[in-house]
Amino acid sequence: MTTPSTSQEGRADFFKPLFDQSPFAMQIFSPDGTLLKANRAWESLWQIKLSESAEPYNLFKDKQACHIGLTAIFEKVLSVSIEQERRIL
Repeated sequence: MTTPSTSQEGRADFFKPLFDQSPFAMQIFSPDGTLLKANRAWESLWQIKLSESAEPYNLFKDKQACHIGLTAIFEKVLSVSIEQERRIL
């Protein structure tokens, strides 16, 4: 297995197949809570094709998440920058 290049494009090329082909359901969200991407395992789990969705899903507009108080947790998680993640790791 090759290691990712240090360039942004090289890392994306390395990790894209890992994300797409993972047997684990995964999603990528923008900082504003909009669902940007989900892998095939996620689409299979929920029987939803993200490309066929009428309206983009947003964590902060999810009624159930708001009702049980998850939106504050989502905000905290999505506010962590890449630089902060690197310091944690």
